[in-house]
Parts: sequence; C-alpha cells; structure tokens
Amino acid sequence: MEGVKASLPQTLVREIESGLSSVESTCTALASHFSHNHVCFQLLQQLIEPGMTSCAKDRQTALDCKGEGNAAFGRASFKHALDCYTKGLRFISLNTQIDVSHAATLLVNRAATLHRLELLDAAVQDCTRAIELQPDYAKAWYRRGRIQADLRNYENAVEDMKKVLSLESSVGGQKQVKREMADLEILMSEMTVLDEASHMIPAVDSRKWEPRIMESVMDTSSTWTPEKQWGLSTEQNLEPGSLILQEAPYAAIVLKACRNSHCHYCFGQLPANPMACNTCAIPLYCTEACRDKALGCGSDRATGGSLHLQNDILSGEHKHECGGASWSAVLPTDAVLAARIFVRSQALGHLDNQLDGFCHHYENLSGMDKLDLHVLAVVMANVLKCNSGEVTDNVAAKLVLLIARVRANAMAIVSISSPDTAVPMTELSAPDVSSSTSTLLSIEQVKVAQAVYVKASRMNHACDPNVHVSFQSRCLSARTIKSVLAGAPLEISYGPQLGEMFYEDRQAWLRERYCFTCTCSACKHITHSDLLLIALHCSKASCEGVVPGPAVSPATESEAFQRTLQKQAQCLGCGTLVDVATASIAAKESMEELERSDSSPLFWVLVGNFGSDKRCLWVFSGVCRIKSEVSSPSAGKNLKVMVAAVLHLLGCCRDVLHSSSKQLARVEDLVAQVLCTADQPQDAISHCQTSIQILEQVYSQDHIAVANERLKLTSIAHAAGDTKCALLNLGIVDRIMRIHYGPHYSVMFPYIASLQQVLDKSGSFVKN
Repeated sequence: MEGVKASLPQTLVREIESGLSSVESTCTALASHFSHNHVCFQLLQQLIEPGMTSCAKDRQTALDCKGEGNAAFGRASFKHALDCYTKGLRFISLNTQIDVSHAATLLVNRAATLHRLELLDAAVQDCTRAIELQPDYAKAWYRRGRIQADLRNYENAVEDMKKVLSLESSVGGQKQVKREMADLEILMSEMTVLDEASHMIPAVDSRKWEPRIMESVMDTSSTWTPEKQWGLSTEQNLEPGSLILQEAPYAAIVLKACRNSHCHYCFGQLPANPMACNTCAIPLYCTEACRDKALGCGSDRATGGSLHLQNDILSGEHKHECGGASWSAVLPTDAVLAARIFVRSQALGHLDNQLDGFCHHYENLSGMDKLDLHVLAVVMANVLKCNSGEVTDNVAAKLVLLIARVRANAMAIVSISSPDTAVPMTELSAPDVSSSTSTLLSIEQVKVAQAVYVKASRMNHACDPNVHVSFQSRCLSARTIKSVLAGAPLEISYGPQLGEMFYEDRQAWLRERYCFTCTCSACKHITHSDLLLIALHCSKASCEGVVPGPAVSPATESEAFQRTLQKQAQCLGCGTLVDVATASIAAKESMEELERSDSSPLFWVLVGNFGSDKRCLWVFSGVCRIKSEVSSPSAGKNLKVMVAAVLHLLGCCRDVLHSSSKQLARVEDLVAQVLCTADQPQDAISHCQTSIQILEQVYSQDHIAVANERLKLTSIAHAAGDTKCALLNLGIVDRIMRIHYGPHYSVMFPYIASLQQVLDKSGSFVKN
C-alpha cells in the first residue's frame, strides 16, 4: 500500500487528511486516480487475478507436496509428511477426474500417515472421504479396513475387506485379502464372547459430563445517552451468573495468526485432517459441514455428494472471496471483515439499519488513519466489483465508514487454551489427572477471530465491568458477574480491566483505540487495585503502608501521587519518603551472578521504571529464566541449586515489593510452578495460596483470575496428595466458573470435570 500512497497527488492527500471535504468527494477523486495510475492498477491486478497469486488451486504444487510427503513418510518423518499431504489437498482442485484421482490419493496417503501417528479416527475419516471421491479406489477400502481392525471394529473391517475383494483383480491380492478376512472373522468371534461377558459388568463413564441445562435469557433493552450514545440495560434485577444475551455474529473472520491452526468457520482448533476449500487454497475447515457453510453450499447425498447452492443469505461468507484471488489473504483483517458485512447487507437489499447506527469515530481519527481507510475502501470497492459486478456507486465512501465501524465495534472471539499445550481445551480430551504427577492446570484465553455482534456491540465499556462475555464456536454468551439493578447499564471491558493496567494507561489505550475518555467508577480516582499493581514496601519495618510504584499516575490532588514519577515516593500509611530508585539494591546484587551466565534476553520486566534505575527489575526475569531452565531436560544435578536460587530471588522481591503487590503474586505463582516442576508440590502450595490472597485484594474473590489460580492450586494439592485442599479449591472454582460460563461450563473445560471426578473418589465435593 505504501507505493499506492506515494503515487497520490499531495493535494488529494491533504484533502483526505484534513477531513474538510465529504468522504464521497474524496473517494470519487481517489477512485479516479486508481483508474489512471499504473502503480494502483498493478496492485489491483495482484490482488484480483488468481494467476498472479499463490492462493489459487494448482495441480503441480499439489503433486510436489505429495512427492515431498512420500519422501518424508519413507524416512519416518510422519509429522512432516502429514503437513505435506494437507498442503497438497489445499492446492488440488476437483474440477477434472484426474484431479479427483489425485485428491483421493492424497487423502489415502494422509490416512496412512495418521495411522502411523495412531490418530485412527481421523485416518478412517480420510479414507471415507477418498471413497466418496472415488468409490472404486481399492486402496482406500483396504486402508480403512486395516484401520478399522486396529480400532477393533472388526465387523466394519470385514465389510471393507469384502469390498476390496470385489475390486481386486490379481490372484495374489485376492489370496492376501482372504487371509486377512479370515483373521478378522476369528477376532470378531472372540470379541463377541468378550462383549457378552462385559454386559455383566456395569459400565463406568470415563468422563463426568453435566447435562446440558436450558437457560432462559433475561430481558434487556437498548438505551441512548448523549455521553455514551447507544448502550444496553437490564429490565429487571439480576443476580451474578444471569444469562443476558446469546448471539450469533453478523459477520466473522479468523485472525491471520490462526489461519493454519483454527477452522475458518467455527474457529475451533483444526484436527489433524482438516478440509480445504473447494476453489481456493486459502482456508482450512475442521469438517465438511463448516466448509459448506462458509461456501454457502450443502451436500446432496442423493446426487452422489455434489454441492448445491443454498438460498440462505446468512451463509456463504467466504463465497465472494473464493476463486484463488489473494486479496482476502493479504488485506487487513478488519477490511476483509467489512467486505463480508457489505456483501451480506447487499444480499439483504440494504445496509442494515442497526449497523448503520454503530459509532465509527471517523471525525476523531488522525489524518494518516483517514488516508489508510480511503485507500483500503477504494481497493475493496474494486475487488468487490470484480467479484460480483453488482456493486453500486459510492461504494468506497460506504466502505470507509464501514471499516471504521468494524474497528470501533468488532469483538475478539477467544478460545480457551492451556499455556502448556497451546491447544484449545474445547478440542482436547481431558488430560490424565488421576496420578499424583498430573499437569499443572490453568485457564488462558487466546484470540482466534474477529466478529461483529449487532446486540452485544451495544454494550458500553467499564474498567470494572458487570458482564462477562464468552464464546462457544461463533456464538457469544454474556452473563452478569455482579448483582445488577433493573435499569442499570450492562457493561463489558473493551480491553484492559481494573487490576490489569494502570489508570492512566487504561485511559490512553481507550483513547487511542476507541476515541473516548472513560468515565466509569474505576476511572474517577485511583483505586486500591491501581495502587497494588506495583506497591512497594515502606522503609519503616513496622509500617504496612503502601508506597505507590512509579507507574501510578498523579490523577488526584494528593501530593502523595505528585512524587510517583520521580525517584521518591511517599508512603500512604505513615508519610515517609522512600527512595524507590535504590530500594532494590539487594535484588540487583542477587541477580548479577545469574546475569553473567544468561545468554538469552530478559523477556519480561516488572512494569514501570524506578527513576532511571532498572536494575531491580531483573528479579522477576531471573525467576522466569530459572523456571525455564528447571523445565529443561538438562536441569539434572543443578535442580536443587536452581530451586534455592529462585527462593532467594523471591526473598529479594519480598524485600522490595509490598506484601499485597500484584507483581509479588506473579512471582509467588512462578515460584510455585518451579517447585512443581522440581517435584516439590507440597512446598508449592503455600506460594500458590499467597498468590491467591493477593489476587483477591487486587480483583475480588469471584474474579476469573482468582479461579485460574485456585485451579492451579487444586492440581498442585492433588499432586501433593492433599485431597482436602484440592476439593476445597475446586469447589470455589466451580462457583466462579458457573458465574462466568454458566452451569454447563464443563463442556468448555473438560479437564476440570475430569479432575472433579478423580477428586470425588477421595471425598465429597465441597461447595463454598
């Protein structure tokens, strides 16, 4: 885009950046420049023409991938072979019988690889897909029969082998198949005897799932105020955990960073055998159903599985992007999402009035941002015209404001994941928590997609919100996390919450991202949570007062805050001035020896800068580095030394930080993880408990951050054999999770249900 901007006449640039002319007139002038400028023409060609991109189907690329996959399979590099076959399937089309044959071969080859990786269900699925493409493909039937046998589905395996026998023409091949069928029939008869015996034993459910509870959605209404414009409020008194909204997106798109790891329609973790788009090489889907919904197609089994278009205007969000053009892969995500919204609104016959009422903050944008929006809008207008040929006049002007609305109103869809596996837990089977060496459990959210929700987007921001939003696939659910009185506004956090970022930093972030100054109750004055983000010890040993860290802003008239950007700060308890620039000499000295042997950069430092002295900030980094080293296979004999070092660093942090500082909670949490890694879970319990006590002061007892830490403590206590502690904390986790995610939260967090089942064997489930 920089080349395009450089080609623009400066008079036009100034006119756009000033905002003095109407968007319609500046877009018309910019569109005229695009139609006559060679640089702009080349850009549009690269974005629109399939032959100029690597996003189109290409048989040779697919065959090259197959060859590379075969070579990797031959040297037992099955993971690499799997990636190669999947890439090949991404590039192969189904336009000719030759391509269909290649696709079937790639599917069977991938099934063989999945078989070697012991992903048997996925392997069966790929064989079935190959059979649907090429019903007389004997190798697909044979491979599926072998996998069915390994799954002990002997009856299905025999049926597949019978089909192989009917397709096999060679005498030697028929003899081999008959021998395998005979072996399978023996195994099948033995299995029948075992099945009859097993009926005498009551079945035990290996996973304790709660029944799906149908919940009623509370009534809400849209409200408008001059200060915040549109908002959402409740019509009745609500208790914590009340479901106030469930909504599917108006439009949604996977983030670029997740294109190869998450389904482009439902946004779940991709399986080992994802499905590619039929007509381009960009998206991947977890199932045929997701692929067909994204393309606006359905599978007609009566006609042999051919695809037919649906008349549902709500489906087919990828359809206008398909065909091999690169623009949907190259352009910014919010611009492509705006195009999806525009195409849907065109199908509806008009731009939805509800979306038209969304704020866009265009007038408050910088000149550079206005120019970016204009260029993107004109590019998108040309792209959509090329794809549909039905785009009306002034499309670019509409897209300028539409992209701005997307930036102001789009919500991030998050998936629950484990930091240890980086795989969303909604796609994982419950981990083995039955042993004393179970994995340290925790909750983390990963942004996977961006979406516009018509009703949810009306909720305004508060730094201390009363509503929590969660996602299952594309569907949004909103629940109250506090008691809310009838008529009160329902508010979510647009980003940083109280206890996560300082007052002034939150304000700056919101002004830059959403062009408003937050006036919520948490922003009227510096709160207790702000003080505890970085709270230092008073220099008087007998004083428990808080010394504000340097990042706390002087947002009130109190002189105690006027000094916080300097080298001295005043204790809020006794008034003593503390030299924060030299408060951590002990911590600095303890780190020097570790620094000499540290070849990796310090990846995290405590927020803030104690004057010009950053030496005390090395403490937390040292703990993080030791945690990493303890986890490495080479730790060995140095394990005790590393644990001693991390405990020494913890002491240094306790000398510098106040006992209620959130940063001390993070250090205590890391120390607990180090001790668990060193197989000392009993010693880790007290550190995790200290972290929880601090977090309850920074947030509240029912905050999701507290639930996360208590879940860690539950798994630590289980590993240490302290069932009473584990049950107590899991009971509190259960209560908090029900408030935030509803009574069926175990569907989203199966590992919690699995841990609960294991602990239930040791005693009654404790409710708090």
